[in-house]
Amino acid sequence: MDQFHIWATYLIIAITVIGYASERFALELVALASLAALLALFSFVPFEGEFGTVTVQHLLAGFSSPALATVLALLIVGQGLFATDAMDSISRLISRVGGSSGYRPIAITLIVAGVLSGVLNNTPVVIIFIPVITLMAAQRNIAAASALMPLSYLSILGGMTTLIGSSTNLLAAGVAHDAGIEIGFFDITVPGVILALAGALYVFIFLPAMFRSRSSDVSQSGRRTGAQFIGEVQLTANHPFIGMEARAGLFPKLQELMPRLVLRRKTSIYPPFEDVVLSEGDKLVVSATRQAFTRALAGGAANPGQNQDPVEPGRGPAAGYQVAEAVVAPGSRHSGRTIRNAGIETSYGVDMIAVQRKTRMNRIPFPEIRLEPGDTLLVGGTDTELQNLRANHDLLLLDWSAESVPQRRKAGIAIAIFSAI
Repeated sequence: MDQFHIWATYLIIAITVIGYASERFALELVALASLAALLALFSFVPFEGEFGTVTVQHLLAGFSSPALATVLALLIVGQGLFATDAMDSISRLISRVGGSSGYRPIAITLIVAGVLSGVLNNTPVVIIFIPVITLMAAQRNIAAASALMPLSYLSILGGMTTLIGSSTNLLAAGVAHDAGIEIGFFDITVPGVILALAGALYVFIFLPAMFRSRSSDVSQSGRRTGAQFIGEVQLTANHPFIGMEARAGLFPKLQELMPRLVLRRKTSIYPPFEDVVLSEGDKLVVSATRQAFTRALAGGAANPGQNQDPVEPGRGPAAGYQVAEAVVAPGSRHSGRTIRNAGIETSYGVDMIAVQRKTRMNRIPFPEIRLEPGDTLLVGGTDTELQNLRANHDLLLLDWSAESVPQRRKAGIAIAIFSAI
């Protein structure tokens, strides 16, 4: 009977792994089905061991473990750092130190992630650094897999150096505590550091050769991170861009936002911009990536739109505001209309942030751009507002594209909580 329970448990684990890998079922459904199968197994066919009968209470005892609660709390902290974009300044600093090309800035980022995994659970560390690594890889035309897999391995290696670095360490320490064995925070640091250094050499020397750059991978990353959208930024009172002065025909302080046109009252100012100082009331037609527009929204540099509650200058939209991509369908009633007259904002309650077209667009005011089939629109709104687009046949919402705008004004709170922990 002992062998039956062992092999039955192995079978349930194998089916669970297959269910996760197939991606045909929701992760929550697979997890609940696995738990239900284990409960049914030990309920209908009880297991009698030298320590007594394994009951449902024993099987569910792990959910009340302090170690599990700690892991969940750390995941929340990590998500807080991610959702507030608190790591943005650090990632930019690393990128500047590493240079604009090559693998060096990615390597520095991976080392930072590995070290950070020693003081913060490695799962949220990976969550925090995935967008940073993905962006760096796209900027340097490097396959994302060759950077993301080392991130996973180095975070695991870094997590081996302290008690809190890995969920496995915490759970094992909890079991040891129940058996009367106490494991301190740094008790595993010396052997952990030795293993981490040896593993890091393997990751940096041998692992990159296993991930050859593939054009499809790079092009997909470029499509997601490097595609240029055209949008408009209105300089309202106290806007952070007011007072910026053009130098050598450009506005270097705009950084990722490339100005294509400055609209000042009824005057259109085209590049190169000579002796132009941005002032209140100006409208900037800019080209930038989706990530750049998202960061501009988070920092309050871009206005979320007329459908949202007014925000203070320099502050991002309210919590729950998301950006997503929608494609103008063939035969759409919006095709041929200008953005001003398309009625998208009034019909669906979403904000028109930017538009992307595969062909070159003339330098004209953003509201005067005529939509064409195949155009990709960057829209913003709450989850409820974006739901209004899902059943629409004129605009095809790309479900995978929905992403919350970071709440940067709360980044200080997230960093303070992380520092306190």
